[in-house]
Amino acid sequence: MREAGNIIRGKVAGAKKRKGPEDKISVPSGTTDEHYLQFLKDTMDIMDEYPEMKGYSIVMNNAPIRAPGLIDHVILNRGYRPVYLPPYSPELNPIEQ
Repeated sequence: MREAGNIIRGKVAGAKKRKGPEDKISVPSGTTDEHYLQFLKDTMDIMDEYPEMKGYSIVMNNAPIRAPGLIDHVILNRGYRPVYLPPYSPELNPIEQ
């Protein structure tokens, strides 16, 4: 046991990187169009279990990852209708007036 006043002072070294920035692998962050397409396919697989849902609309906003050229084709081939919301329009939202 140490006695009062008997303090051992040590030097603390900061953390150091083991790998340099050139060792990093470039991985896209966020949701990509491939992620969204897989999500749509999984969702439509579930919807396909209910035949009465054929012809229903899949409503999406106009986010850049929703590439209509690719996504519309997939949705239409599965028997559903793609519907895109209009861009932000405060005049269409009564709470914003």
